[in-house]
Amino acid sequence: MAKRSAKDTFILQVPKPEPSYGSRLVRLDNETIIKVLDVKQRTGIAMNEIIAKCVGFALDRLVIERIGDD
Repeated sequence: MAKRSAKDTFILQVPKPEPSYGSRLVRLDNETIIKVLDVKQRTGIAMNEIIAKCVGFALDRLVIERIGDD
């Protein structure tokens, strides 16, 4: 292939895709759904907000222990 001069080069720089923070479908077992619905009925807070707050609370306090680590 012949060497191209800088004048012939057409470059498009494609940015790295940013992570999508849109809605995602998450499946919950029936027992968890019933608990979330109960909180919703008692508070009037939307289910997605309740779930987001619960997950955020849990992740902020998460400790990961690997089996076999001493």
